[in-house]
Amino acid sequence: MVWYTGQFYALFFMTTIAKVDVTTANLLIAASLLIGTPFFIVFGVLSDKIGRKPIIMAGCLLAALTYFSVFPMLLKAANPALVQAQEATKVTVTADPKECSFGGSPIARDIDFRTSCDIAKRALTQAYIPYENKAGPAGQPATITIGDKVMTAPAATLNDQRHGFSAESTKAIGDFRKSLTDTSKAAGLTAAADPAKMNKGMVLAIPCTR
Repeated sequence: MVWYTGQFYALFFMTTIAKVDVTTANLLIAASLLIGTPFFIVFGVLSDKIGRKPIIMAGCLLAALTYFSVFPMLLKAANPALVQAQEATKVTVTADPKECSFGGSPIARDIDFRTSCDIAKRALTQAYIPYENKAGPAGQPATITIGDKVMTAPAATLNDQRHGFSAESTKAIGDFRKSLTDTSKAAGLTAAADPAKMNKGMVLAIPCTR
């Protein structure tokens, strides 16, 4: 788990959260793997001398202590403009907590989320935009606030075959998502990483040390 998080999730993180283009992200992660490969030999030899368990447990402990801090560091090194936008523009979902059942499953279908709260949170999650939660009045539709812009998320109903949303719901969700996309783009919350501003040394070092 530690190895997959440090290497494979790092690549996913680079291309989605940090919004680095796929080619650049793959090249940087590949380079960090090459740099880190000799350490497999070093710690393999050490494990022959002191045993496997101390090496494994030390690695797990280091991961537990550092993973929550190194990924924000990686984001800042890869896409500093995005970090600045996130710090400057607060994103909040205000909703009746009873309407929120969103669990974050990346493989769930859109029609599994029909309340306005679930639709709002799913739209932000699929756009990889971090947000804060705020409890809203009971029975009121969820809203997304980006800076001084407030958008109301629609609720959805299924079509007659119950295999998808009704035409009205599909249009309302489409309009809502477009408004969210335009607003978040204007705020810089979807800005692609600029290779010229990327701290490539840090980007190489962070996955390498993991």
